[in-house]
Amino acid sequence: MTGQQILGSMALLVREDQKVLLVKHERGPFAGEWTMPLILVPNALTAEESLEKLLTDSLSITPGPYEFYDTIYVTGHANERVVVNIFTCIDWVGEPRVVSDVYVDAGWSSPNAIPDNIILNHSVQRWLSEAGVSDINQQVRSLSKDDICVQLTESRGNLLAAFDQIPARYRLDSLNLKKMSALEILALATEFEDYFVCSIMKINTEVNFNWEPFNVQQWRRTRELLIDTESRDTESSVRELLSTVAISTDSWIDVQDEQVLLSWGNDASNLPISVFDQLMKVIRNYEISLDQLTELGSEIKIAERALLG
Repeated sequence: MTGQQILGSMALLVREDQKVLLVKHERGPFAGEWTMPLILVPNALTAEESLEKLLTDSLSITPGPYEFYDTIYVTGHANERVVVNIFTCIDWVGEPRVVSDVYVDAGWSSPNAIPDNIILNHSVQRWLSEAGVSDINQQVRSLSKDDICVQLTESRGNLLAAFDQIPARYRLDSLNLKKMSALEILALATEFEDYFVCSIMKINTEVNFNWEPFNVQQWRRTRELLIDTESRDTESSVRELLSTVAISTDSWIDVQDEQVLLSWGNDASNLPISVFDQLMKVIRNYEISLDQLTELGSEIKIAERALLG
């Protein structure tokens, strides 16, 4: 089975004391090892159907809301490369217990203090140490759609404020031809939001939605929003584009039910993606763009001081 790729669904259950549920496998690719509750996905079931079967049949709990969180590769004993979709289980009914021959033991543990007698799968151990899982459940529970709108507004405002700090004569052209200009950074960040949110909207309206890479249709849509469709290099057009995209995004989020954050579709590789995660990517992209503008502003100041001698 060397090199064979298999799909799996993994449940991330976090208690109020921030301990995660771990299970010891009786058989299969991970026999004798501990992981978070994990089940291989048969051809007849989807990732989420397999997750619900895992929670109900193998752990004897009633599933509550859950959402896709991450995808990792987990290696089995015979070098099986399992593509595992991790789902954050926000709530459940019942106390998890082993009720099948899939697992032989289970227990709660702090992700940063795994007992010595637990042989944790290396891939899962690495993910637990890097993911900061103790904050995942708290983040999903605490962020409402209003919180998302506030963060989006702040991130856009911070980016625009940094842009305004760039002297007008340096906004259109970059000092370094290998780097983007201030206006290009602002325009790309705005187009990133428009692209992502347009696709997010389709998750709730299209059956079996699959995320598409940036394409000609999306480019045309963004161009149509510009005041000056002849030039993307007009500052007034880009500012108006940012305003238009912001109003569109915030208006859409405002009329959605809170459960919209738990909705998900598939990406271009047919792996699950959540509305919540995609909105957070928009916010993170604005933060990255802010860092780029801040760095550009510093470079401009250094260049001006050099000119003054």
